[in-house]
Amino acid sequence: MNNKFKSYKSYLFSKCKERRKLFNHLGIILFVLTILQALTPFLFRVIIDLGRNRNDYSFLNVIFIGYFVLILSIAFGNIVKNYYSLLLSSQFKSELIYDYVTILLSKVNSLTMLSFGKLQTKIGDLGYLSSFITTNTVYFVNAVFMTVIYSCILLIFSKSVFVIFILFLILSFFWEYIFISYKKLIELKLREGKIRENNYWYDLLNNIYDIKVYNKEKKLLNTWEKDNNEFEDSIFKNNVTKSKHEFGTFMLNGTKNIAILYLCVHKTLEGEMTMGTLISIQFIIGFLNNPVTSFINFLASYEIYKISLEEINASYNSYEFINSDNSIAISNEIKLIELYKVKLVYPGGNNYVISGITLKLTPGKKYAIVGRSGSGKSSLLKLLLGLYAPSEGIIKINAVESTEINLESYRTHFSCVLQESRLIKGTIVENIVYYNENVDYNWLDKVIKLTNLEDVISNYKKGMFDVINNDSKGISEGQKQRILLARALYQNKDFIVLDEATNSLDLMNEYVIFNNIRSHYKEKTMIVCTHNISLIKDFDMIFFVNKGIISEYGTHDQLVDRRGLYNIMLNAQTKMNNHV
Repeated sequence: MNNKFKSYKSYLFSKCKERRKLFNHLGIILFVLTILQALTPFLFRVIIDLGRNRNDYSFLNVIFIGYFVLILSIAFGNIVKNYYSLLLSSQFKSELIYDYVTILLSKVNSLTMLSFGKLQTKIGDLGYLSSFITTNTVYFVNAVFMTVIYSCILLIFSKSVFVIFILFLILSFFWEYIFISYKKLIELKLREGKIRENNYWYDLLNNIYDIKVYNKEKKLLNTWEKDNNEFEDSIFKNNVTKSKHEFGTFMLNGTKNIAILYLCVHKTLEGEMTMGTLISIQFIIGFLNNPVTSFINFLASYEIYKISLEEINASYNSYEFINSDNSIAISNEIKLIELYKVKLVYPGGNNYVISGITLKLTPGKKYAIVGRSGSGKSSLLKLLLGLYAPSEGIIKINAVESTEINLESYRTHFSCVLQESRLIKGTIVENIVYYNENVDYNWLDKVIKLTNLEDVISNYKKGMFDVINNDSKGISEGQKQRILLARALYQNKDFIVLDEATNSLDLMNEYVIFNNIRSHYKEKTMIVCTHNISLIKDFDMIFFVNKGIISEYGTHDQLVDRRGLYNIMLNAQTKMNNHV
């Protein structure tokens, strides 16, 4: 999916055009069904009036057979209609979600700003948009057809009944209009409540240990109770509004039915209307209740559709795609990565997390990025990986600007362990090979040895084929990091990027594994972000990041001689290690 559409509404319209054949087929089916159903009241009138006035049973049998064939045709037509409707709806929904998630993944820094509850609501919005455009629209078109056709038949049968029907139809629309704005307000409150509740349960699962250690169960439950009371209050108001709306709708329908029945009976007794016409009119009125209700409900659904569309459209317009259809693929080796006066501001933020960095990276060298927490080290790594697009400045790969590069092909040259890296639900093997279908077990065994994973695997009954995930009990953070390091090594790329990838390891494992990685990557490029200066003393280049800029750079010895911030951090670590 690309960003050639001015708005998400334009995108939806294009998707409808792609499926116009399905829509056309559905329209034809609905039209045929409507015509067939329109014949029903006429057959009713013929059967009843002929039955009362004539004793021609053979003719009546033919009419009944025709009526049965008509019912059978309508039933079959409804099956075909439902099949096309479901086919259209399922295809539409999956494609909307797939394309939208593609949009989100194209701008990772914007995606990470979304809460779990907000993301879940947006996915729900996509489902509603799909349902509205396909299923709701089908029923709406069907309701329009049925209302128009049966209204015309009513006009043929009785002008006075037609006038009463139209009068109550107008009153029904007016009654619906009264509630539309209030329903919209309640819907917005319900959405906010759902987002807060989803976020609450997500935070509960992810912070359960801190909650227990700090004895915050009651505080958390009180917070939930307060939010839930507001949410339930919105639900209660919504149900009260629904009850008022349904009461008015029921009374309007009931009054309409009584008025029409009274008029028809009166006309029948006066001899102005046949019994067949009376029963046919009652059949039509009863049949029209559903289409008219669907027609009116569609108007209410349209308001929710507009809310969902506004939500999706707002985020759609905020995402810009880094790649284009004509982007340049990086198929050969990366010879040079350049950053020139690069700045980065997170979506919705005002401050620069990267404030103007210029640097060059060449293959085969070892680079380290050090600095205090919050200085912008991890953000710089994500810029280098093409996960973030710079707010200002230029990034070039092999002298080509990153905006012209196919970043998927660029990232095939990298393996990494980021602070956000997580285990997936699967076997230890699946966690290491990470969605690669063809497993090289010889290389896998070597990677397991390089990352000292033998002792971890031996703890499981099925060894490397036991199932784990990031929340598995009995697996430490250090063991998780070793599996993540094994994943990065298994990919065996030209560049390896490590962002505090050994900070949970014990000193012995950290020293052994890091040196194993260095030995394996002797001819390759390493970009390491760490607080442990002892690991990177002999690196080719060390960048010291402070407040979003590179304040110092050089080899370890050069930075020590400069006696700047790097040297202060080194001395602090040395004193700490000596004290320990």
